[in-house]
Amino acid sequence: DASIRDMYQIAERVDGHFQFQPGPSVYRGLWMHDEAWDVSTMLALGDTASARMSIETTLRYQQTDGRIFQSEPYPMLRETGLILYALCNYAKVSGNRPWLKNHFPAVSAAVGWIRRTRALTLGDSTSPNYGLFPPGFTDGGIGGLAAEYGTTFWSLNALQAASGAASSLGIRDSARSWSLLAGELMTSFRRASARDARRDSHGNLY
Repeated sequence: DASIRDMYQIAERVDGHFQFQPGPSVYRGLWMHDEAWDVSTMLALGDTASARMSIETTLRYQQTDGRIFQSEPYPMLRETGLILYALCNYAKVSGNRPWLKNHFPAVSAAVGWIRRTRALTLGDSTSPNYGLFPPGFTDGGIGGLAAEYGTTFWSLNALQAASGAASSLGIRDSARSWSLLAGELMTSFRRASARDARRDSHGNLY
């Protein structure tokens, strides 16, 4: 109950737009990855209205190329996948198909950005990012730009969710194309993760 109360206490309207915030002090502001967690929490609580308003706020940051981008100064490439997943998950949980249909161009644009950004890594099969995504800011105490799996993980979730959303609207070509792209990305991920897998001193694979 205390955690839920905290979430609502640090929710604000900024320039007339509703958003959740990670905290009341130095983290007071819009952080895309935290916003996605909050949307999932609101859906679990049955508060679909707050989830919808939160997503609509994040979509104000969608660029003309489809990317959803807010993080500075380092590019956090997983923002687009996170918000795309949150959008499609909201539509699925709430059953708000008219809203989804109205926002489908944003879904399609975000998928297009994911596709084009992944394609940038296909030129060099020896690169650690081959078939995945360019280096990005991963956070979690790790600064700068590096090869990371967060963007891949959330892009996989987003593509699968977007394919389901397209299917629910009867847009079969998009559903099929996005599902195939998710499959290609999963193949690249399995190849890279098999290369990078290690065992700790207890024999656990990570």
